[in-house]
This record gives sequence, C-alpha cells and structure tokens, in this order.
Amino acid sequence: KRLRFSLDGASAVASGAAHYAAGRRGLKAKWDLSAQTSALGDDKALAECRELEAWMAQVNSEEQMRLAKGNELYDDAAGLRGEAAGLRSALEEHGAAYYEKKTKEHDDKEKMLDAAAAAERQRRQDAGMDVDKDDRKMAKSERMKMATKNKEEGNSVFKAGNLEDAAARYQRALQHINKFYMLDLSPDEKAEADAVTLSIQLNLANVFLKIAATVEKDQGKEKAEEVYKKVKFATEEALKIDADNVKAKFRKASAMEKLGDLDGAVKEVKSALKTDPENADLVKLKEKFDKLQAAQNAKAKKIYGKMFG
Repeated sequence: KRLRFSLDGASAVASGAAHYAAGRRGLKAKWDLSAQTSALGDDKALAECRELEAWMAQVNSEEQMRLAKGNELYDDAAGLRGEAAGLRSALEEHGAAYYEKKTKEHDDKEKMLDAAAAAERQRRQDAGMDVDKDDRKMAKSERMKMATKNKEEGNSVFKAGNLEDAAARYQRALQHINKFYMLDLSPDEKAEADAVTLSIQLNLANVFLKIAATVEKDQGKEKAEEVYKKVKFATEEALKIDADNVKAKFRKASAMEKLGDLDGAVKEVKSALKTDPENADLVKLKEKFDKLQAAQNAKAKKIYGKMFG
C-alpha cells in the first residue's frame, strides 16, 4: 500500500505488470465495470465531462493532422530546394556564356555610371559650381570684390607661368560669381557680373589651352583631350554671355580641332571672321584648318580610289 503512493505512473504500471506475470492479483474477485459508479455527482456533470472529452479528442485529432500536414509541406519544400539547386547547377553548367554576358553587362553599366558621375563632378568643378567651404554671408559688394580679387590673382600667377595655380584661382573667382548671381541683382549689377564672368571664362580657356598643349607633349593626345574639353566648356560659357566674342570662338575652334571636330572648328572660325575679318590670328587659324581639310579630302579620295578603282 505504501509502495503504490511512492511510484509515478510508469513505475506503477511496470510494477503491476510484474506482479500480474508472477501470478499475484491485486483484486480478490472479478471487477464488474458495469457496477462501478461515476465520481461525478449527476448526469448533467457527466454529460459536460463527456462533451469536454469529445472536444479534447477533436482538438488532439486536428493537431495531429496539422503536424502531419506540416511534415508533408516540409518534405515538399526540401524537395523543391533540391530541385532548385539542381536547376541552378545545370544552368550554370550549360549557360555559362549567358551568365558571363550578364555579368559583363552589369559591370559595364556600373563603369558607365561611375564615368558619368566623375564627368559631372569635373564639369561642375570646371564651371566653378562646386559649393566651397566659404559659407560666410557677404554683402553683394564684398562678394564681387572677392571674385575680382581672385581673378586678378589668377592673372598674376598666369603671367608668372604657374598655370595650374592660375586655373584654381579663376575657378575660385567663379565660385564667388555664382554666389553673387544668387542674390537679388539690379540690371547694372547683373551686367557687372556678366562682364567679370566673361573675362574669367576667357582667361580660364586660355590657361587650359596652354595646359593641354603641355599635357599633349608630355603624356600624349589622349590625356590632353580631357583638358581640351575644359577649354570648350569655358568658351561655351563665355559665348552664353557674348555670342559674338571673337576670342571665345578662336579658343573654342582650337580645342575642337584637337578633339577631332575639324568641321565644327572651321565653322567657329568662319563665324568669328564675320565679326572680325581682319583678325590675323583668325586668318592664320583658318589657313591651317583649310590645309588640314585638304589633306583629309586627299586621303579620303585615295582610300575610295583603292576601294572602287
């Protein structure tokens, strides 16, 4: 009697089974199940108990079904993952050329975007559009004074032969001018800013022409092209202010010829000569371009002669 109260359920069952196998019976007489009465007080309580048991059985059944379905889905997912891995492996094996092409296209696009971003940064720098660290609020007169001061410093170092320093000071002057343009300007103040900007852009184009010639001599034509593009940009900015400016057209034509646009260069020179037909530098440049065009035409004629002669 004391033993049964000290055992857990599993141990009690095991002990009972051992006793039964040994011929020992706990009951002296046959147990009549039908004669047993419920511990519940009445039929209503019994019905509620049975209803609860039925609900528990249903919940248990549904949970078993859910677990079985979950196992089935897990097996299906594992099978799909295996099939996907096999398909990917097959694609990589048999479609190596396609993957290589797509990878190259992606890399080429990234390089193109990087190059475009670098070109835009350079364009803004050349135009003096980059926001500098000088965020001081200045009166209009002070801002113009700073622009003029930087321009004059650029002229001084240019005369001393320091081309890179001159370009930097001219660009600094443009930064001040761009901030000046953001202010509320009278017509006279805008005219003053235009005149200073025109002078700076012309000087900047001249500096870049000389730098480009040095780069072309020391590093080759390909390296110099980037600097000639800066010349072209500066002259175009100048021509926005003065569309007939002869110096701007002369320097633009010089840069365009170096960039391989001989026809465009000739067009600029002819346009400038309409404004100043006696300009010796323009006349000389036109003669140079005429000779280059004649050489090009002769070369093309020779090539076509071999092709069709």
